[in-house]
Amino acid sequence: TSGRVMTVQMLVLSDEGSAKAVRDAVASGKMSFDDAVLSRSIGPRENTGTIADVRWEELAPDWQGAVEPVAIGGMTQPFPVQGKWVNTTNG
Repeated sequence: TSGRVMTVQMLVLSDEGSAKAVRDAVASGKMSFDDAVLSRSIGPRENTGTIADVRWEELAPDWQGAVEPVAIGGMTQPFPVQGKWVNTTNG
């Protein structure tokens, strides 16, 4: 994974329950990840929470652990970051 560059899209929520509920809504097709970011995220909303050209080795270990098992285009399980809960897509 060294040298890997990726695009991540993040959805930041205040608690684990909300993060799981939103993830379930996206996974079931009730809302898109873009719509969830725009309507529910308390984190970055610019570019629907998308950050391009992220170098794998620059991701914190908790991010690497959450993203690594997810297929390209997939969505992580919610994971804690700095007191908030994050869902990301792996692009």
